[in-house]
Amino acid sequence: SFNLFMTFIAYSGGIIYLIQLAFCNVIWQMSQIYREYYLAMWSSKKNITKYENNQKMIYFVLMTIPGIIAVYYRQYYMVKGFIKYNIKMHDSLIKNLINAPINLFHDIIPRGNILNRLSKELTNSNVLSLAVSGTLRVMFQLGGAIIVCTMFNIWTLPLIIFLIFVELYITKFCFYATQDIHKLVSNYRAPIFGVFGETLSGLPIIRAFNYEKNFTNKFYKKMNNYLKANIYQKGIIGWYGVHLDIVSFTLLSFILAFAYFMKETYSPQSIGLLLAYSIKMIFFMYDAFKRFSFLTELLISLERCDNYTKIKQEQFRETEEDKQLISKEQNQKFKSFISKGKINFENYSVRYRPDTPLALKNITLEIKPGEKIGVVGQTGNGKSTLLLCLLRILEASEGKIYIDDIDISQLGLELLRHSLTIIPQEPILLEGNIRDNIDPSKLYTDKEILYLLKEVGLEDFMIGKSLDYKIEENGSNISVGEKQLICVARALLKKTKIILMDEATANIDYKTEAILKKNIYDDTKDCTVITIAHRIKTVINYDKILVLKDGEIEEFDTPENLIKNKKLFYQLYKESLS
Repeated sequence: SFNLFMTFIAYSGGIIYLIQLAFCNVIWQMSQIYREYYLAMWSSKKNITKYENNQKMIYFVLMTIPGIIAVYYRQYYMVKGFIKYNIKMHDSLIKNLINAPINLFHDIIPRGNILNRLSKELTNSNVLSLAVSGTLRVMFQLGGAIIVCTMFNIWTLPLIIFLIFVELYITKFCFYATQDIHKLVSNYRAPIFGVFGETLSGLPIIRAFNYEKNFTNKFYKKMNNYLKANIYQKGIIGWYGVHLDIVSFTLLSFILAFAYFMKETYSPQSIGLLLAYSIKMIFFMYDAFKRFSFLTELLISLERCDNYTKIKQEQFRETEEDKQLISKEQNQKFKSFISKGKINFENYSVRYRPDTPLALKNITLEIKPGEKIGVVGQTGNGKSTLLLCLLRILEASEGKIYIDDIDISQLGLELLRHSLTIIPQEPILLEGNIRDNIDPSKLYTDKEILYLLKEVGLEDFMIGKSLDYKIEENGSNISVGEKQLICVARALLKKTKIILMDEATANIDYKTEAILKKNIYDDTKDCTVITIAHRIKTVINYDKILVLKDGEIEEFDTPENLIKNKKLFYQLYKESLS
């Protein structure tokens, strides 16, 4: 559509970019036509002297200079627009995907769709600049060929116009089918990435349960669906090419008949020029419509990529008030607005998406500075949701959260998340060395990192290794427990006043857990710690226990009082003992 084309122009440099390309093509085509016409007239002259011949040769060479300059600048503007478009589209796409809300986008969009956008669709849209430049060039060539043909026979003009309308009708008829089949091909391509990705990530489990054949058949089924749509797409392109050939050869037959019957009227040179441009016109007409059809396919890829640049984003990353909240006396290695670690929930309710029920309902509680709080409850009762709300991964439906009496909804996300530390249940490491995974910002010394690794129980792991020890993708060359301890070390290195732990010791043996709990307790004496626990033993010595049921506070008190009350926590405690 026109709006999509204008979107492309805006990414490539605006209307100026289009005018520059068009102007260079006009100069180049005028130079080419005039040069060939001059050559035909020159060859038709008889009894020409050597001096006149040399003059015409010099003049002919001079006529090529504007065309050479025009071609140079046409390529320059094309490459400039190509680079500008790629940078803007890629940066905008990546930025919007990274800043897209997890609950409203990443949790509901299949990973294969995102990979498809970032691979095939982005690659298609990246060559759009080259396709637009090529289409403009062929259209100007076609226009030049039509002008030359009508100069010799004005009666070819009505036929050319009629045949152009016929080709436009064929193109329009083909376009709707091509557009739908291209979207179908893209939709069938995305699940292939999804199946391939989940197969690679779950390969050990697939082999352990002897499910290789099931996943192979699943992959073949997705591939067959894609290939079926792809065959139809190729068939439509072939059908389109055949019909364009029929129209083109109709025009060529008329011009050849005209040249045969009018051979006495025009010079051989004129007839030769007419035939040369007639054949060119047939080729240019065919090429122009083929390029136009290809251009519409690329515009569909642009549309799909552009849709991802309009994803609803998380709220503001920074505010003017953020700078005022950061104390100048604080350690400059990290930004934080938290000085005490007090947390208040006031009538707080939240849902994952507008069409889902409330995950937390009317939560009101106060956590004092330095308190260690354990959060327990059955699966699906809102424990992890509580931590997501503190990080504002989920935004409040009702109520407020205050940290040190500051409403966190008024803070920039960057400052808020930088001021908190979270240790996730599932350890995540990136490909690189140990140092990069623990201190990606290069803010701490090797001595500080090695000391912390010793504190979390990785002293034996580091024997014979340095901080440059390579960690493979997803930490595949170390155990799950070691990955979890590295994540704990990464979290403790920040030394924030509030630490959130989502069952951080679930993948660690009891002996290591005991050492870790002692060291964490020593390192976080002045910190507020909120720990989600599925094992009551993990949090039984905490200051207070928060018991959640169906997203509401069931109990909130010290472990001793909760056991005396003999309610839900008491039942969970008895189950853990058995």
